[in-house]
Amino acid sequence: MATPFLIGLRGLLESRSLKKLQISQSYRNNTVISIKKSMDKEHFLFEYRHAEVDETSKFTVEEIMSIIEDYINEGYKHIQVETYDETVSYHNLGKKWKIERQLIGSDHSENFKPFDDRLIQKSEEIQKLLTELGITTKQGTVRQQQKDKLAQVRQFIEIFASAVKEAELLNKSQLTIWDTACGKSYLSFFLYYHLKKQMGLNTKFICVDMNEQLIERCKSIQTELQYDEMSFMAAKNYNLIRADNTYKIDVLYSLHGCNTATDEAIALGITKGAKLLIVAPCCQRELKEQMKRDSLHMLRGITKYPFLKERLADVITDALRSLLLEAAGYRVKILKFVPSEITPKNLMIIAFKVKKDNIADPLKDYEKIKRFFHLNPMLENLLSKGFNN
Repeated sequence: MATPFLIGLRGLLESRSLKKLQISQSYRNNTVISIKKSMDKEHFLFEYRHAEVDETSKFTVEEIMSIIEDYINEGYKHIQVETYDETVSYHNLGKKWKIERQLIGSDHSENFKPFDDRLIQKSEEIQKLLTELGITTKQGTVRQQQKDKLAQVRQFIEIFASAVKEAELLNKSQLTIWDTACGKSYLSFFLYYHLKKQMGLNTKFICVDMNEQLIERCKSIQTELQYDEMSFMAAKNYNLIRADNTYKIDVLYSLHGCNTATDEAIALGITKGAKLLIVAPCCQRELKEQMKRDSLHMLRGITKYPFLKERLADVITDALRSLLLEAAGYRVKILKFVPSEITPKNLMIIAFKVKKDNIADPLKDYEKIKRFFHLNPMLENLLSKGFNN
């Protein structure tokens, strides 16, 4: 008979975020078995390793659960499950299991490295890229005002590469990547160089922005660099993109898209079935203005102060975005990706496409927050009306 403990454990095993599971006789003993997902995607299988026999076999989830129950019945008292988001430890205390959770660190700004000229590669191609983007002077020196931007680009590339690996996208025959609200496309040019030239991945980049002059400038740079698998388009909204079934999206990112530009990016990624979404929101004015018009909620003692209201609106906006992503079948991470002294807009939302196992809970939480503050978020309208605003 399945107990709540075993049901919860099975849920972790079936999670796409599972890295490995270990079982031992006690907290301090060496691992008896180690389980992790195999590369076989057609069946739900695990690799199983017994410390004494040292062999690898594959099992279905039902067989693995049976093996785990057998070990528990034989007196093995410690189970540790590692996912990309947390480490969960189970300790058998006799009549019940003690559960301890430790979240994986979400402050990526701790790994942020300030700009250092020695980190710039001296290759002819990277020097040409830096020059074309206006990052270096004619003498090849990095402009002072561009150093923080370069450091941010490097940090994003590290986070991006890790997320693509976690989303299991490295083995795709071609990876289609979209950059929305791309601006001058600094990030996409560097990312193209890193993924295609350094990692050897077959990638296709599509960069979109509403500023036609910036798009024409990006096209000129792309031609000069001969980055053939990049394309640029000017678009006031994403209606035509969404309606055109020839457009495919594996990964979509949008960094510092102003106000509801982030919502349009998220909605485009969801409706196109993107496997990975990465956004760093900026100036969340939409819900702040709605809170301004309605002061009848119970937290008006906070929102009457403009600075606190702005902070609260930022948090609520990104929480509602994350809950809608979860309801659309994504696993969401929220992290701080650069130090506050580089930019105060340093929150990043990373969403991985998984199964739609249970959308009820995030939708319930979403509705509670929305009703509490009497809000009408644009993202919900975009998803329900198909961009017909």
